[in-house]
Amino acid sequence: ALMGSMPAPLEFAAITSMWTSAKRKADNTTHKQGLLDFNVGFLVSAILALFFLSLGVFVQYGSGQEIQTAGVAYIDQLINMYTATIGEWSRLLVPFVAFM
Repeated sequence: ALMGSMPAPLEFAAITSMWTSAKRKADNTTHKQGLLDFNVGFLVSAILALFFLSLGVFVQYGSGQEIQTAGVAYIDQLINMYTATIGEWSRLLVPFVAFM
């Protein structure tokens, strides 16, 4: 269900492609420079993916709680897990960041 939204949304690929195309027209970007841009974006996304995976392992899997399968119950459980890990001050921040 989260595929395409973490670590970067699907729009990221389209925006990057449009940016590279516009950059190529504006300053005659070479194929090698385009590949460098692609590889940097890919590497950053891969690092973010590993970060999100680690966060999930340490917060959800490591909690020992059975993961709820109902949508609303899961969201409530997710917010409670992250709030317990990060601190009570983040109770409103966690759902905001997840929504964004």
